[in-house]
Amino acid sequence: MSEQTAPLIRRADLAVWARTEVEPDDRWATTCMAVASALVREEARQPDWTVDTAPVMARIITAQCAVRAYLNPPEGEVSTSIGPLGSRLLDAVAEGIYLTEAERERLAGYAPAQDRARGSRTWVASMASESSPPVTSALYRLPEGAGPTEPAEVVWVAES
Repeated sequence: MSEQTAPLIRRADLAVWARTEVEPDDRWATTCMAVASALVREEARQPDWTVDTAPVMARIITAQCAVRAYLNPPEGEVSTSIGPLGSRLLDAVAEGIYLTEAERERLAGYAPAQDRARGSRTWVASMASESSPPVTSALYRLPEGAGPTEPAEVVWVAES
């Protein structure tokens, strides 16, 4: 895993925030940490942050986002959507992996000045079947200036 896709928090951080033991081979925990980290990096426009270089507040936000998802895993069958304008918007909120408005505002302060005017156009979509894992999650982003019919770019994909 490259430094740009490695989680911004450690498994022990997730365990503290979740107030429960997190097993070393827990793939859902790994997915939650990685997706939360990708969302934080994207919102802050800081793709090079690592667990050792990210500001403390960014790591706290990552932990909060990851624990929300970890404690509320998706259940049953989940459909997919192509972009935010599809017939059924399957976004991060629907899957429990999301940044709150307050978290996004705080992270916007870390963005380089030229990026601060841009709004977030990032979401997470996950697919699972009733027969349980694997869950495939992907982080999507609409390119700057993209119209409603243009395809989204896949930023990150993981299977848990």
